[in-house]
Amino acid sequence: MNKNKLDEKIISKSIEVARRNWKCWSEVYEHNLNKNKNPLLMDKDLFNAFCHEYSVGRTIRKNTREDLRKKLIKLKDLGEVLKDSTGGRLDKLESELRPDFGTREGKSKLISFVSKVAAFLSPENFIAYDQYAKKGVRNLLGRRKMNNYATYLEAVKEIMLNKHDAFTRQVKKAKGPRFETDRKFLMRVLDVYLMKVGDRKMNINN
Repeated sequence: MNKNKLDEKIISKSIEVARRNWKCWSEVYEHNLNKNKNPLLMDKDLFNAFCHEYSVGRTIRKNTREDLRKKLIKLKDLGEVLKDSTGGRLDKLESELRPDFGTREGKSKLISFVSKVAAFLSPENFIAYDQYAKKGVRNLLGRRKMNNYATYLEAVKEIMLNKHDAFTRQVKKAKGPRFETDRKFLMRVLDVYLMKVGDRKMNINN
């Protein structure tokens, strides 16, 4: 597979995966009111399920997960952080949370956790940061310095800008609900696609 060129078969599979994910988490993705009151944060069991399913619980210091959830609910500027589509304020939030909630006494970054929360609370603006997606970006764009989330997100948006029509065409061919052509869903499709071209195992034949 030529990873520098979009693979329509992988896009189609990515749409299927994104659809299943959206159906499971629709109450979170489609919550348009106060970000602090999103079900992801307000529902303890849902938050714990999220941490487990997306493998971010291990990045949070032991016995601090519930305190972190409550901290996010009480953050007065959470809505403003999520309006900053550059990702700069998300980097700042991560650095503020890390001392109290990061592993290795705050030395390990929480950006995987923070970015995934942002991607769920504001899917039109953010995408998850992990090793596979980051490698996927590099495979599509070549060598690229991504020293923080903001520079990673800038690269992701470059891909979306240049490849938006290709993803939209495939979504339309799939004949799903109209909202699937919205940016918030296309970003989820791109998320899955980046992980695949970043060598995360995903069977594209089933």
